[in-house]
Amino acid sequence: MHPKFVIVDRQKGFMPSCNLSWENWFECCITLKGPVVDGLIEFWSHFWGRKETLAPFHHSTSHIPDTLNQSSSTLDTILLPSPHHSSLSLSIPPLIPTVTPRRPPPTPLNTFLLSIVKAAKYSIKIISPNLTCQAIIIALQAALARCVDVTIITNRRMMLLEQIVTAATTTEYEIWKLKRAYCRLLRRRSRTVHAGNDEDAAMMEEGQQHEVLGKLKICYFRAGSSAGDNEPMRSHVKCTIVDDEVAVLGSGNMDRASWYTSQELGIACFGTDTVRSIGEILLKGLEGRLEEYFG
Repeated sequence: MHPKFVIVDRQKGFMPSCNLSWENWFECCITLKGPVVDGLIEFWSHFWGRKETLAPFHHSTSHIPDTLNQSSSTLDTILLPSPHHSSLSLSIPPLIPTVTPRRPPPTPLNTFLLSIVKAAKYSIKIISPNLTCQAIIIALQAALARCVDVTIITNRRMMLLEQIVTAATTTEYEIWKLKRAYCRLLRRRSRTVHAGNDEDAAMMEEGQQHEVLGKLKICYFRAGSSAGDNEPMRSHVKCTIVDDEVAVLGSGNMDRASWYTSQELGIACFGTDTVRSIGEILLKGLEGRLEEYFG
């Protein structure tokens, strides 16, 4: 069980990225009013009421909190549940998962995220604590090949044991592989011969890669220079923004556990002004807390 939401008086909903725990992490929260709260209530009822079916897509209009938009307005939203699946098979030695190259369960959240990434026209921005789900990594590679710019913000060394047990890999290794695949693709597309084995040598003169591939930018979260007791040590935000037209927030990470086994809950928000505001607010909070790894 991994969703995070709070319902107050059946009239207001909160969907934070944080747990009720001691970790001092960088988090975000969206406040919801209107019919979408009914969807949260329905989701809660289906899970805790032990009903057999999961709440369906709940399309509605929700209120934008004042912190997101100074004017009173509404936006279209879709609630995206993702039920628990027991899909982790164990092999010898014990606790080492056998990761098979198969599609993730077709939950509303998984299906929606893959759909918008595959349909992206010019930009994909992802903030996720970890990145170990092969399905989304393959989709990002395909997007780059379509000349879609991809920005990824994630963490180093976050919950390493959990990553190894659930995915048999780590975020840093998958990021390194993504960078390597990107440089190789760029080298093939540019039809330029490079000497040596340094993958970074595949990068052409500044700006040239935009002619053949989308731009890949990868940043790792780090504590700010004025780190104190209240300075977050890791980023726990889960946000995907595509073409500045749709943003998905909620509990789901871009790791194998969230995509294949955990129960999750996300919400898609539509509207260029709102989506851009979400991105701007998150980037403002990340100022001075990013280490550029690539791009």
